[in-house]
Amino acid sequence: MDAESLWLAHSVDYACLAIAFLLPVAAVLRWNLYGVVFGTLIHWGSLIVAGILISELDLGGRGTFHSFLDLIWFLFGWIEGLVYCFVLYGMKYLGLLLVRFNNGKTEERRIADASPPKSPPAADRPGG
Repeated sequence: MDAESLWLAHSVDYACLAIAFLLPVAAVLRWNLYGVVFGTLIHWGSLIVAGILISELDLGGRGTFHSFLDLIWFLFGWIEGLVYCFVLYGMKYLGLLLVRFNNGKTEERRIADASPPKSPPAADRPGG
């Protein structure tokens, strides 16, 4: 295997991994639970394509062991994609909750700071 074909195989591998892990993030952030479904399909499909491309670029030839692993990914890889996208959705939801919680606290502080100071009751006032 020469250096150029090795570089090409690694480049394809990195590009497919970037697509498989970054596009589901965009889908989940944009479409919430529909994004989980789209992100799962994008993740699963792009890694299937990556497996096919890497198999074709492998000059050493892949044996039946790797083909069996590709078949397992084809049948059950969507489960990993679904778990990945639900983790992304959970992180998005948690982030939104934290922002909402923090905004509520700052709103309470702003209201408390803007309110006039409390005056003492009439009985405690001098001359009252």
